[in-house]
Amino acid sequence: MKKRKRPPKELDLRQAIRDSDDHKIVPVPTPEWPKVDGKVFVTSMNANEYIKYSEAIDTKGEAIVSDLVRLVVRAVCNSKGKPIFAAEDAKWLAAEKNGAVIMRLAMAAQKASGMSAAAIEGAEKNLEKTLS
Repeated sequence: MKKRKRPPKELDLRQAIRDSDDHKIVPVPTPEWPKVDGKVFVTSMNANEYIKYSEAIDTKGEAIVSDLVRLVVRAVCNSKGKPIFAAEDAKWLAAEKNGAVIMRLAMAAQKASGMSAAAIEGAEKNLEKTLS
């Protein structure tokens, strides 16, 4: 079977999309952490990360706390998009850090990635239940 060639204009659009830097880097206030306030950002998820995170949310549309902490570990970065945390940091973040800050970071990461308002609201409600 002969391979179909793309017309030049289609190829130009394809390459333009591929070359586009479409990841957001969003600042998140962290006044509870004064030494780093103003220096903490979150980055949006790529499509694979978005799907994996979405699949981790239970059938009611609620993320469990461990999913939110893993999202924070994956999304929190510096102003250049370089990750701040490693996977092994999830345990101490969940056990030692203020839940309001973790939730703020998780919600910012969800919003930066275009997650639905319903998913974000469900995650907030579930975290509130867990913390009370």
